[in-house]
Amino acid sequence: MRKQGIDVSYVQGAIDWSAVTADFAMIRACYGWDNDRQIDSRLYENARGAKENGTPYGLFHYSYARTPDDALKEADFFLRVIKGLKPEYPVAYDFEEPFQIGGSRGGISYAGMEPAQQLAIIDAFLQRVEQAGYFAAIYMPAAALTRLYRYAPARIARYAVWVAHIGAASPAYPGNVGIWQYSWTGRVPGIAVDVDLDYAYQDFPAIIRAAGLNHLDPLPEPEPNPEPEPDPEPEPDPEPEPDPEPEPDPEPEPDPEPEPDPEPEPDPEPEPDPEPEPDPEPEPDPEPEPDPEPEPDPEPEPDPEPEPDPEPEPDPEPEPDPEPEPDPEPEPDPEPEPDPEPEPDPEPEPDPEPEPDPEPEPDPEPEPDPEPEPDPEPEPDPEPEPDPEPEPDPEPEPDPEPEPDPEPEPDPEPEPDPEPEPDPEPEPDPEPEPDPEPEPDPEPNPGGGCLIFGFIGMITGAARTAFRSVRRFFTRR
Repeated sequence: MRKQGIDVSYVQGAIDWSAVTADFAMIRACYGWDNDRQIDSRLYENARGAKENGTPYGLFHYSYARTPDDALKEADFFLRVIKGLKPEYPVAYDFEEPFQIGGSRGGISYAGMEPAQQLAIIDAFLQRVEQAGYFAAIYMPAAALTRLYRYAPARIARYAVWVAHIGAASPAYPGNVGIWQYSWTGRVPGIAVDVDLDYAYQDFPAIIRAAGLNHLDPLPEPEPNPEPEPDPEPEPDPEPEPDPEPEPDPEPEPDPEPEPDPEPEPDPEPEPDPEPEPDPEPEPDPEPEPDPEPEPDPEPEPDPEPEPDPEPEPDPEPEPDPEPEPDPEPEPDPEPEPDPEPEPDPEPEPDPEPEPDPEPEPDPEPEPDPEPEPDPEPEPDPEPEPDPEPEPDPEPEPDPEPEPDPEPEPDPEPEPDPEPEPDPEPEPDPEPEPDPEPEPDPEPNPGGGCLIFGFIGMITGAARTAFRSVRRFFTRR
């Protein structure tokens, strides 16, 4: 026997299984073992379509294994993927990568594995599949499978063989062939692209069911034919009875004499026709009733007077704003800490001979100092340079009695510059009047005044120091 089949994968795309005419199909399930992306994207669609349209199918796994451990991982992955499917053809291990059996791909040549290593990988996968209750097969090209068969014929013969030999009149393989893949460019109704073609030489559905494999339901045993009942013996024919003697014919009776015909009765006289009744006089037509007078149209009802618009409600009087709550009395400010005594300015180093400078711009008039807080008792300032006449300060609050500042000595006259004409000697600033003796500060009242005056005094002291530094700079130049 020989059955025509196909083998398919996602490459064939969507298949119209109702139009496929193959006797069986081998469907790719997955490859490798790394992750679920290696499940063929058309596996379950193809298995369902083949089953619903009566095409028995098998399954195969494409191998990338390099060791027996890899093969066991592939087998476990394959068994998980095909769980629940009930193929009627073998489950096969596709072992054909160039690094496994030798060959070239992408311009790279491979020597292939030794036969012992190949068999170790194949046995690891197929024996794990057999332990799970499936009918196992090996798929390989004819040349590689022949070398392996000659190396260990018994180990190959224990599996069903699916051999690939394209374009040959018959597969060049010395062992028993179960399925032969003979073309890669077949055309089949229901498939829009080329498809691999195969022949099967064994009745795999019957073999697999008889062995109780692939989780198929066993075929019901046929009922025994009943033994035919023996034909009954024929009964002997009864002896024929003798014919009875015929009775003599009876003598015929004489014909009776005919009775005479009766005399005919005379015809009755016809009755005269009755006189016709006169036609009744027609009744006069009834006078037509006069048309009823039309009823007068009802007078239209007067339009109802429009209701007057309701008077607008007066706006509600605005509620008076709530009286603002009085601000809480401020907490008294803490007593300010006394300012630290300023360190005495270092004595200025003698100025180097100044280069001729351009005429100095007049100093900007200083802004009046804000009212300072009472200063702590300062140490005597070093001899300051004469200050320009400052604008009169606003009347400060009475300061505590500080020690009077010593009268500042006038700055030494600058030496004349070499070569250029000497700058005119600056007029010495008038001696500043000593600050009036401030009255002692009264005890600070609780509140924020002392803190504010202390802050103003700090600013005033800093402004004075900066102003003196600027003045010294321009005076020296």
